[in-house]
Formats: sequence, structure tokens, C-alpha cells
Amino acid sequence: MMPKLTADELAERVLEVREFAWWSVVPTTSVLNTGQLDPEDVRATRRIVSAAGYEGPELDQMVKTVCCRIRHEIEAMADNLHATTG
Repeated sequence: MMPKLTADELAERVLEVREFAWWSVVPTTSVLNTGQLDPEDVRATRRIVSAAGYEGPELDQMVKTVCCRIRHEIEAMADNLHATTG
């Protein structure tokens, strides 16, 4: 059995998958204003985490952890953008 992916690895996969959906909108605006991912982002995260072998309570916890990592990554990207353009 292969080891399960870490939260960081899963967050990177979600960011790669959702990047295409974000081309037409700016996800940072929503995430920065609400502090949450939108429902489609959460569903995509759940699918990716589930496909990585997580189930039950472990799945729920890892989805929360990965969503948190993604929010922090988006916030960091926005901070970097403001620092370089501000």
C-alpha cells in the first residue's frame, strides 16, 4: 500500500486542478472577503482527498486541513501581488 499524500501535496493538487476554473474569476477576492473557499472548490478538494485514499472522519479532517492550506496559499499569493505592485 502506498503512503497517503500529505495535506501540502493534496493542496497543491487542488490548486492545479482549480486553477483553470479560476482563470475567468479572481478566487482571491472571494477567499479574502469571506475567509472560505467557494462550494465548488470544497467539492473539488473532497474529490481529490477521497481519491487519495482518505475515508470517513479522516477524510473530513483532511478536507478541512487542505482547504485551510489552500486559503493560506491564496492569501500569500495576494500578499505577494500587493507587495510587488503596491
